[in-house]
Amino acid sequence: MKINTLLMMMVSAESLLPAASGEIASLPDLPVAKVNSEQGRVELKVNGRSVSRLLYKTDALRCSLDVLPRVAAAGFEVAAVPFYANDEHGASVGPIWVGERKYDWQPFDQRLELIRALAPGLKIILDVGLLPPGSWIAAHPGERNKWEKEDGNALPKLPAQLSHNGGFYAPSLASKVYRADLEHYLREMIAHIHTMTYRDCVIGIHLMGGRDAQWFHQGWWETSPGVLTYGDYSEPMRGYFSEFLRGKYGNDARAFEKAWGRALSFDKVVIPSVARREGNDFRDPAKDQEVIDF
Repeated sequence: MKINTLLMMMVSAESLLPAASGEIASLPDLPVAKVNSEQGRVELKVNGRSVSRLLYKTDALRCSLDVLPRVAAAGFEVAAVPFYANDEHGASVGPIWVGERKYDWQPFDQRLELIRALAPGLKIILDVGLLPPGSWIAAHPGERNKWEKEDGNALPKLPAQLSHNGGFYAPSLASKVYRADLEHYLREMIAHIHTMTYRDCVIGIHLMGGRDAQWFHQGWWETSPGVLTYGDYSEPMRGYFSEFLRGKYGNDARAFEKAWGRALSFDKVVIPSVARREGNDFRDPAKDQEVIDF
C-alpha cells in the first residue's frame, strides 16, 4: 500500500514550543500554513495569503540546492527539500539521528541556513526520510522487517547492494518501538526548528517512510530469488495483522473462521506465505481471503 502523507505540522504547535525567553522573542514569527479545499480546488495559504500552486521538489538523490535561486526567480514560492535521518544516505546532511534518541542538528541547521541564503523568500517543506540509523536496527533486531525464511533475530548477510541504505535493514512499519522513537525524533525536530532564525521559512513536513520513501513494505523492488523475498514477517507485523483481523471481524472467531475456511484463532494467525501472496492480480475470496486480508 502506498501512503503519501503531506503533514502540515510545523505551525501553531504550542505544546512543542520551548519556554519563552528574550532570545525566542527576538526570532521571526512562526508561519501559519493551511491547506483549504473548496469545490474541488485545493489552496495553500501561508500567513493568510494564497501562494503559487506550483511546488518544486529538489533532486532526492543528489539533494543539490544550487537550483533554488533560479526556482525562486521563476516564481515558485514553495520548494520541497529532502532530509534523511539515517547515517548511510550520504546525499543530504546526515547523520541527524545519531543514537538512541540522540540527534545532531548542526548539519541540519547549516543546510537550512544555506537554503535561506540562496532563496530568502522561498518557503520550505521538509521531505523527511524516516529510516533510522543502522545502530537502531542493531539495537532492536526484533523490531525490524523480516523475511519469510529467516531464523532468529540475527541480521542476515546480504549482498552490498541490499544494505541498510537499500532499505532491507529497516524497521517493521508495524513496530511500536520504532513508531514511538520516530515520534520523539519528529517532536524534537519541530521543537528545535522553533528555536532557530530560519523557522519562518519552514511550513511543513512530508513524512517519507518504507521502501523508496513511499511506504511500500521493504523488498518489493529488489527481490532476488534465493537471496530474499519481500516482507514483512516480523512479530510486530504479525501482531498488527492479528489486531487488524480482530477489528475487521468484530472479534468474532466464528466469522473469522468462516471467512478463512478453516479453524484458527486471532492470536495464532500467521502472515500468508510469499508463494500465496505472489501471482494472481485477481483473488477468489473463497480460497484467498487470508491473502486479501493481508
